[in-house]
Amino acid sequence: YKEAEKLDPKSALVKYELGYSYYAKGDVKQALQFAKEAERLNQDPRLVESIASMVGTIYDAMKMPDSSLEAYKAGFAKAPHSYNIPFNAGVTCMGAKRDVEAAEWFVKATRNTKLHPSTYYYLTFVSENLGNWTDVFSYGMYSLLLTQKKDQMQNMLRILYQNSKGLVTVRAKDTITMNLPKKSKKADLHDAFILAYALANMDSLGNRKFYEKDTTSEQIAEYLAHMFKDAVELIAGFDESHYSNVLTPFYKGLVKENLVDAFVYTIVENADRSVYAKWRLIHANDSKRFYDWIHAEFLKVKK
Repeated sequence: YKEAEKLDPKSALVKYELGYSYYAKGDVKQALQFAKEAERLNQDPRLVESIASMVGTIYDAMKMPDSSLEAYKAGFAKAPHSYNIPFNAGVTCMGAKRDVEAAEWFVKATRNTKLHPSTYYYLTFVSENLGNWTDVFSYGMYSLLLTQKKDQMQNMLRILYQNSKGLVTVRAKDTITMNLPKKSKKADLHDAFILAYALANMDSLGNRKFYEKDTTSEQIAEYLAHMFKDAVELIAGFDESHYSNVLTPFYKGLVKENLVDAFVYTIVENADRSVYAKWRLIHANDSKRFYDWIHAEFLKVKK
């Protein structure tokens, strides 16, 4: 890259590659110098996203979140269709414990991609911190459909399980107590969701109440499938004037096309594969319908 710089000292691409190389070596000062030069010289719209992301990442590594966010804002203004820039900005805000801003940036990223698992994964955690419970389950369940990372799958299943099972405490054999979380800033909407969702714990599978302690992975998967069905129905049932996000058409579509079971059993597979396998053995056609629908109608993927 140094030789390339001699041949073309005004190449933004070369400056970018030098900056990236220094960043990989851990020399953030040199990395920033070349990244800023790339930013100043660049005339190619295709490089805007990469350069802005690198400048912001370097400032983040230097523990300068405000400078990092300024770089992301400037880059996003030039590349409004990028999902990587708002995603990185959201991560920076998370690290600075600025959850409201983080949520705003992650939401911007969701408007530009329905296929980036980490965007929906981190947005779930930010929503949990804010007490936006409808968002926790909307984004969290969807992230389970996207992610291929085992640690993300397990963490998300754990978070959604805890936020479901924890809504009810069994104090004695026939005495239960509701443990509703603190009110969110959007109290009417999210509190209505979590109250209705909590009541789903009162249902039973055979002789076993869903609020009782789960002792096997099969019971956990059965419980999550039951709770997730209720979550989907609740999310889809909101009037869009009161609650909507980029996933609203997805959840409403699941209900309309009678694909709720196909979705929930697919995402609980990693809790216990036998539960999913038993369902799919009987409903193989619904499984195929689900994947055909999500590609053709929601993701709009052309064959």
